[in-house]
Amino acid sequence: MDDEPKDSTGDCGQESHCDFGAELGFLTKFQMSDMVTCLEKDFGLWLQPGFLPTNVNCSNDDEEEKKDTNDDASTLNVIGMKNMFLLWTALLDRDFISLGENSGDASAIGESASMALVALARVCLDPNFYFANDTTLTCGDLILDVLQRLTSSLVKSAVRQIADKFDEKNVEQWMQRTVAQIIEACSNLSAGEEGTADSDDVKGHLPLATVTSTLFSSDVNDSSADLALMYCYLTEKGLEVLLSDLSDDGEQMKALLDARYKELSTDANDDGGRTRELLKHAIRTLVTAEVAFQCIDEEKEIMLQYLPFFLASVQVAGKCASAGACIFWRTENDRGTD
Repeated sequence: MDDEPKDSTGDCGQESHCDFGAELGFLTKFQMSDMVTCLEKDFGLWLQPGFLPTNVNCSNDDEEEKKDTNDDASTLNVIGMKNMFLLWTALLDRDFISLGENSGDASAIGESASMALVALARVCLDPNFYFANDTTLTCGDLILDVLQRLTSSLVKSAVRQIADKFDEKNVEQWMQRTVAQIIEACSNLSAGEEGTADSDDVKGHLPLATVTSTLFSSDVNDSSADLALMYCYLTEKGLEVLLSDLSDDGEQMKALLDARYKELSTDANDDGGRTRELLKHAIRTLVTAEVAFQCIDEEKEIMLQYLPFFLASVQVAGKCASAGACIFWRTENDRGTD
């Protein structure tokens, strides 16, 4: 390694992030699928489809019981996982982690990156993760902040690699496939145990709200257009799945969405290239949120009978509106400076 690191990061205090400044060029053999294996094998996090583990007690009193049951999910190595997140972020920022795929099959492009993002989405739902997040603050960052920077770096690295190997069309297709996999992995989960805050969430709506709120940072739209677009897809798909439970309004919502989008998107046709496409998608995202709020208002009497459904729908619709607004003003500013 060089005597002087290329990236100076300063002290690990409240005003700076704890990042790596060393030259990491010798680390060139990792693949994105390795992250999934590392999270599951080394940290025992809950990454597979199915119910949450029931034993989430991390107290010292149960240490012997944990050893007897070999319940890795109850003995989360917080510091180790946090260091792993920081290392993977540094490697991804330098594209030292490859997609590990050479397939010409369009449906398989970026599949390892999708697996890693789905795994991180499941991490956001693990109760042990939040026990750790509440009690662990080192280098000025909560573990959730470190995870959000990791997901940001993962998306941007995947986009760069897919665009280099294939084209922009494949990038958008990868985003849509990945979002669909994330939403599927966080859907139809069971309610919490009796006495917990989500014990009445019998249809598993709250995890969708959780993943749209935590997987990416709230300032996602200020970092890159690709990351902002990914967040738009995530919130739109989350709303689509949530409001599909209002089966009588499924077709009505789609009709309202198409009509409103057509009405508002005419002004987006006077530009060309990437900016035009982003602006059109921003409008689509905003319209999705608008129509969702309209459906929620019209069906509030039914939805209020099941509060988790109502809460999750309002929360995801709000995130969708925020994502659309941020990317809309980004593209408008870009057009104004051209």
